[in-house]
Amino acid sequence: MSAKEIKALLDVGTALGYVGNQLKQFVSDERMKIDKEKEKEREREEKIRAFELEKLKIESEAKAAAEIEKTKAEVQKPKQLQKQKRKKQKSLQ
Repeated sequence: MSAKEIKALLDVGTALGYVGNQLKQFVSDERMKIDKEKEKEREREEKIRAFELEKLKIESEAKAAAEIEKTKAEVQKPKQLQKQKRKKQKSLQ
C-alpha cells in the first residue's frame, strides 16, 4: 500500500474514533481486507486470461484443421477430374 492509502486509512480510523492500539488494529485489518480483495481480483484476471488463451488455442486449432481440410479437398479435385476423364474415355471406347 502506498503512504497516501495508509494515511487515508488513518484518517478514516481517527474519524471513527479509534486511537492508539485500536487505530493500529483498524488500519491493519483494513489493509488485510484490501490485500485480500486485490488478490481475488488478480485471481479473477488470471482465470480470464487463461480462458482467453484457451479460447484462442481452440480457435487456432479449428482454423488450422479447416485449412488442412481445404487443402485436402483441393488436392483431391484434380484426382477426381482425372478419374472422371478416364471413365468418359472408357465409355467412349
